[in-house]
Order: sequence, then structure tokens, then C-alpha cells
Amino acid sequence: FAGIVGRIPNTIYNLMTGGAASQNLAPLLLFAALAIVVTAFIIEVQQAQRKIPIQSAQRVVGRKVYQGRSSHLPLRVNQAGVIPIIFAISIMFFPVIIGNFLATAPAPWGEISRALRTYWVPAGPNIPTDILYNFVYFILIFGFTYFYTAVTFDPVDTAD
Repeated sequence: FAGIVGRIPNTIYNLMTGGAASQNLAPLLLFAALAIVVTAFIIEVQQAQRKIPIQSAQRVVGRKVYQGRSSHLPLRVNQAGVIPIIFAISIMFFPVIIGNFLATAPAPWGEISRALRTYWVPAGPNIPTDILYNFVYFILIFGFTYFYTAVTFDPVDTAD
């Protein structure tokens, strides 16, 4: 991420002065428009709420009768937010970090390190490991979403 952000000023300069990057203006504009649309969609989902209607019953206190009220309970559509993604990517990068520590280790550990750094990355050199990586990543996100929602949202407390 830092490398991409660090190249932005140079790319903008090349676009303005007619450098090599100005040849690819259409894909850059398409990417910028797509990034804006995706960001707007993510914000919309993050801010979305479902309003659950609540009907209070009529109650009697002493000689007074209080009418039932009607209101709503706002529940977020995405209760967990981005926390599960952060947890999942942290766990997915842990083997690569261990592989980097073992990079200069003697044989069997050096070979294991090289394999981890080569194959256990999102865009590895072969498709089966990419599929496995993405499948494990999906399962971790799904599991952490369930776990984090169960920890932070207690329906019994909400009902009270």
C-alpha cells in the first residue's frame, strides 16, 4: 500500500507533463471511477440499518392507563464491520512472517521458508495454492464475522 501511495505524485506528474504514464490515461480514469463507486457502496453498506418495529403493550400503573408506544430498533446490517477482515489477514500473513524470519536458516527450514514466501501469498505462482489461500481466507472472514458479532451483539441485552 505504501509503495502505491508513494508513486501517486510521480504518476500525476507524468500525466501532467506527458510522460510514459500519460499513454494509459483511459484505464487510470476507469480505475479511479471504479474505486469511487466501490468506496461509495462500502460506505452505504457500513452505514445501513434495518429498523425493526417495536410495539409496547398497554400498561396500567395505579389508576393510570398508559397507551402502548410504537418505535423501532435500529440494527446495523454489517454488525461486525471490517474487524473480521483485519483478523483474517493478520492470521493469513503470519506464516509468511515466520518464513521471512527463517529465510537464512539452514536446510529444511530454509526450504520451508522459501515455500511459504512463494506459495502462501494472495497471488502465488500456481492456481491450486491461490484457490486454497482464498478459500482459507474466506473461511476465516466468515468465522471471525460470526464470532465478533456473537461477542459484540447480545440479543438478550438488546431485548431488555
